Amino acid sequence: MIPLVGTMVFFYSGKKLRNVGIWLIPVIGLPLLWPLYSVVVGQTDLWTYWVLWQTERDRPLSLSFANLFSIDPLLVTIGIAGVVFATIRKDFFPLLWFFPFLIFSYFIGWVQYFHLMLILPVFCISSAILLGSIQKFVAKYYQIFSYSIVGVIVVFGIVSTTMLITLDVNSDYFKIYAAVVEKIPDKGNQQDGKIH
Repeated sequence: MIPLVGTMVFFYSGKKLRNVGIWLIPVIGLPLLWPLYSVVVGQTDLWTYWVLWQTERDRPLSLSFANLFSIDPLLVTIGIAGVVFATIRKDFFPLLWFFPFLIFSYFIGWVQYFHLMLILPVFCISSAILLGSIQKFVAKYYQIFSYSIVGVIVVFGIVSTTMLITLDVNSDYFKIYAAVVEKIPDKGNQQDGKIH
């Protein structure tokens, strides 16, 4: 996120490098507190061991992307198409958000699917830009079809949200608990102080 936010600070502050420098002080200084603390308490070797252990675990970005695709294939597909569309249009906002994060995640070597949550907003933004451009293009020729694109998205959203809300994921657990409770002996079965 540093390239994205740094670029926004630079352009929205009137292209002043001084403001970017002031912004970089906490961005770089705060992460340096942990290694500085390890030096102060004399645990640099332990800090180095744990940092290297974190980066040597093997879970590639491609596997995490496949997991994210299996969770929500529509958002990932439209999001990637939107980022490609933004690249063609030379819209730098999604590019500065998406590509530095992917490069960083690729070189880390250990990425879980939930680490990719940072790119879900850029998927939503870029897919909205893509779908808006498609709707404007279709509206030039066929006005009725431009509204059908929005209608399809609304219907799909309502159906998928309803399916998620009505999904019963706890009934199996309740059945297991009921089976366990049925096997628990009660006082009526006791003879001579023993449970049979």
